[in-house]
Amino acid sequence: MKRLLNNLDVAVYHEKMASGLSVYVVPKSEASGIYATFSTHYGSVNREFVPYGKTEMITVPDGIAHFLEHKVFEQNNREDPFTFFGGNGSDCNANTTNYKTTYLFAGPDHLQENLIYLLDFVRDPYLTEENVEKEKGIIEQEIKMNQDSPAWQGFDGILANSFQKHPIRIPIAGTVKSIYQITKEDLETCYKTFYRPDNMFLVISGNVDAEEVLDLVRKHEESIPNEPFTQQLPTYDEPDEVLKEKELAEGNVTNPRIFLSYKFKIEDTGLTRNETYNYISLMANLKFGGVSDFLEKMEQQKLVVDEIDYDLVYTDRHILLILIAETKEPEKLISSIREEMLKDDISEKDFVRKRKTLLSSCIYMSDDFYRLNEKIMTDLILDGKVNYNLYGDIKDLSYEKMMQVKNSVCYDHQSEFWIVPKKN
Repeated sequence: MKRLLNNLDVAVYHEKMASGLSVYVVPKSEASGIYATFSTHYGSVNREFVPYGKTEMITVPDGIAHFLEHKVFEQNNREDPFTFFGGNGSDCNANTTNYKTTYLFAGPDHLQENLIYLLDFVRDPYLTEENVEKEKGIIEQEIKMNQDSPAWQGFDGILANSFQKHPIRIPIAGTVKSIYQITKEDLETCYKTFYRPDNMFLVISGNVDAEEVLDLVRKHEESIPNEPFTQQLPTYDEPDEVLKEKELAEGNVTNPRIFLSYKFKIEDTGLTRNETYNYISLMANLKFGGVSDFLEKMEQQKLVVDEIDYDLVYTDRHILLILIAETKEPEKLISSIREEMLKDDISEKDFVRKRKTLLSSCIYMSDDFYRLNEKIMTDLILDGKVNYNLYGDIKDLSYEKMMQVKNSVCYDHQSEFWIVPKKN
């Protein structure tokens, strides 16, 4: 099936293979290379589930999705992925987030060999008691490196303090204690449950012929059995209140770094999760972004060392807005941010200007085969389907709805996580 991204003149070809695998191809004849991502709907939050072939819910150690990502690269009867892709002049990598695990390659050519290898190596992990135990030391070092990074330390800290029950509060890599609890059998159970064709999707973008790609994957998938399995996952009765309102921790910083969160209940806005997410993101950008009056004021008062960054995290019931800044006066900056959040001073003129910027960015994305691939991947994880009307959705963003969101959410549920310089 071929569909166009509305107003962007970008074709997306989609086919669900006999195995159950969903494949999306975005051909860009003017592109200089090829980008392929192979993903599963399985991330760090999936710590409780009913395993394939079972009936009872189990709980696995934290960090197991990330651990499994590492082990999928372990091969027995074939060349290891880094050597294989490197030999074809291509790069390969993988990443685990809260909601997905992705394996990828990017390169100028060798599509057929690279794509078949990607599909095969992800589906054939080599797990032994010995290599699982060996990996624990490697991941322990990675966790300790993350803990030494102010960005990781702060982000993990603010999530842990903002949520009470939802597993999004747990670091993606887990903890040193939790990874040493992981067994070969745990990894096999998670793999069999989540690395199934009907729970995975493949996105290929760049200088490719869509029909050739689909035919290649179609023939490859004929030998893969289709065994549909409905995922059984728990729901979490996450409170609106944060777990902890304030925490200070020492870290590798010269000046204090603050992470300030606002926990918004989606239901309060009267809009969908995506709409709520988009309007809160817009509001944060207009209030605290690089060209905002507030940032200029904070710079003049020397309350920020650099910019004020922001990030958004979502669950089924909440949107978490996280504001991040380096400052020599945390109390004053946080007080100023809180005052700014409550002001109704966003003008319609500024809103329209920002909407035009977003539309321009959308058009630029349509020429970037990497960003197109990431857009489709994000849509599938967030909504389970591709949004073919992104341009139209941005164009339809309204000032009235943004102010509706701003005035309907509760600002009482806040958390602060400070990283202060280590004492000598």
